[in-house]
Amino acid sequence: MTDASSVPNEVAAYDDAWQKAMGAGDIATLRKLLRPDAVVVHHDGRFETGRAYLDRNEQSDGPRIVEFTMTEGPSLHFDHTAVITGKMQATVARGNQRRPLVASVTRTWVRDRSADGSGWSLVATASSGS
Repeated sequence: MTDASSVPNEVAAYDDAWQKAMGAGDIATLRKLLRPDAVVVHHDGRFETGRAYLDRNEQSDGPRIVEFTMTEGPSLHFDHTAVITGKMQATVARGNQRRPLVASVTRTWVRDRSADGSGWSLVATASSGS
């Protein structure tokens, strides 16, 4: 049985890994964290699955995040689920063009024993902003 008091620290480690991988464009790590069937809601309202989002980001001609930072907002933690919020600042690149992206972000993590036996998986991420 999980000690509920350990959940915030566990999830924080996974969320930190997500943020670092986003900033580095580390698709291999992102694939380990984001479920293929996850729901990804973009700042402009578009929806994608986790698989489609990562596949698109692997394409060299598609837009991709090249810098990523996030300040924490309120969060909720339960035994098997956590909701993390914050304010994201990123730089999106497409070819030689770069543009800033500032958005409010909500990510939902679930304990997913099928992933690595004891880990957490990102099942939904949504952003709103410009």
